[in-house]
Amino acid sequence: MKTPIIFSTFLLAFLSLSSFSQIDFLSDTNINTCSEVINLQTANLDLSTGQSIITICPSINTLKAKVVIQSLSLSANNSFCVYDGADTNSVLIGCYTSLNQTQFTSSASCLTFVLNDLDTATTSDQALINAQISCTDCQFILPQAVVNSSEDMVIDICLGDELSFVNQTTYPDNNINYSQSNATSTYVWSFFNSTSTQENPSKVFDTPGLYPILLQVTDVQGCENTSQVLTVRVSGPPSFLGTDTMFTSGCLNDSLSLYGAYTPDTFGLYYGTVGDSAFLDDVVGGQYNVNVEINEFEIGQILTDPSDISSICLNIEHSYIGDLDIRLTCPNGSSIELVGYPNSGGSTYLGEPIDDDSDLTPGIGYTYCWIESASNGTWDDYIETFNPNTLPEGDYQPNESISDLIGCPLNGNWSITVEDNLFSDNGSIFSWNISFNSDLFPENNQFADFSAEIISSQWQVNNQLLSELDTFIGFNNEIGFNTYSYVLEDEFGCVYQKDFEFQIFDQGENGCPVLEIPNVFTPNQDGVNDQFTIFSVGAESYDIKVFNRWGKLVYECATVGHPSECAWDGLHENGQKLNDGTYYYIIRALDAEGKDLDIIKSKGAVSILN
Repeated sequence: MKTPIIFSTFLLAFLSLSSFSQIDFLSDTNINTCSEVINLQTANLDLSTGQSIITICPSINTLKAKVVIQSLSLSANNSFCVYDGADTNSVLIGCYTSLNQTQFTSSASCLTFVLNDLDTATTSDQALINAQISCTDCQFILPQAVVNSSEDMVIDICLGDELSFVNQTTYPDNNINYSQSNATSTYVWSFFNSTSTQENPSKVFDTPGLYPILLQVTDVQGCENTSQVLTVRVSGPPSFLGTDTMFTSGCLNDSLSLYGAYTPDTFGLYYGTVGDSAFLDDVVGGQYNVNVEINEFEIGQILTDPSDISSICLNIEHSYIGDLDIRLTCPNGSSIELVGYPNSGGSTYLGEPIDDDSDLTPGIGYTYCWIESASNGTWDDYIETFNPNTLPEGDYQPNESISDLIGCPLNGNWSITVEDNLFSDNGSIFSWNISFNSDLFPENNQFADFSAEIISSQWQVNNQLLSELDTFIGFNNEIGFNTYSYVLEDEFGCVYQKDFEFQIFDQGENGCPVLEIPNVFTPNQDGVNDQFTIFSVGAESYDIKVFNRWGKLVYECATVGHPSECAWDGLHENGQKLNDGTYYYIIRALDAEGKDLDIIKSKGAVSILN
């Protein structure tokens, strides 16, 4: 076992002197300058005892260590690794065997350099390292941005909207020690499901949630500042559970009942969706690995309970679960197995793949989530119990408990790794995300769960307003195909609707009741059109009332059976002959149970011509 040899931390003071020295990489030597050219040389060094570590930290908090490796030459058995921080637990910048005029600048303060022996069988190696050590005295950077000239810090938009971000970073200390400008700075925008290095990027938001927009600005001296410049809230579609029409087709003048109900979408901070598809080839060891940087929690905050992670979700299609190994890794390198290889999946599908090795067209992805207490058990549990051809979308338990990640920092890089371990069978990964318990966020954090309030609701028929009430009772009055829509608008101005399409049949079509009523008759006893007689199909009884133009009842008849039993000969109820003119009727038809048949409930006018 190799035993690390850890060397002194070098404190750099900002001094205006320059000197040259030769420093053995294994000696305990302090470098008390921010301007020195050094030669780190290990001649015939026995590295079999372990690794050599040197850490350089400025003594002034506002300074950052900057080291230019003028030349580096190592044998293939060694490596020279650089870490952005005070120890080897810091972010690894990279490992090298040769460098030439390469600059490393710490993001905060320190840099750590490690010389590793990669082959303990080699006991004699030579390492030549020439470097210029200096410190960067950083001037202040104030990242700022606007959207569409708005001064709002919280931008509320609808699903699928595109925003154009305008960088308005300022430099309050410009020209005190050096010149700063947007033209000489570099940028990294973090949208939490993608990044951009453009100065003024655009972004389409196609997943509902809360998005803190981070902007990292690095100036010409390598000094940087990362700030949250905006918050974007993307409204999600409400649930229409309870919205119904109680029928699928109907007859003209049938009663129509529309019931509208909704529940607004509620969500919190949304992390880590990967926007672009990734192809998972059928090469053994083919791997999909994507990091998500999270920094919304308090400094030093750690995972203390499995419920701290609400879910880990992956949208994927693949033609053979038995190939796969899936792991989640937290910022300190600890990981858990979500799905292990080998497993019981065999040829079970994920999503709807195209099961043809020669066809690389993506199939349809299903979303699978891992939750500590999911009732479905693990993938293996579900497959062994139900033996499905396709694993259903839903929540499953990870193979290894989320409790194994207790102690992980919440801030930092979280990553998911999907590895294909067998030849044949491929798939596509469309996105992944990790969600945390909203109780973990700092008090009064603006990313607590929220809902966009619904401010209006209405029923429409064929895109025309029908009612502004959630419940509408009326009658079918349009023959043919009709689209009834329950339409909602939320406080962001986002519009959602649920459509129902029905065919409305005319009288006599598709079994609809029929009512035929004459508009004139001639009760002159000539044997032609002497009576006011209605024709109807679908009713059991009728009630007919006829009024004169002053509203006085002149005729009434009720019958069970054929309506001809209520034929009217144009006489008053007292037997007197009525004058020519217009009379008004109300006809009511009932079914076998005595209920109104709305379709043949009719009001109208009939003329008498003697």
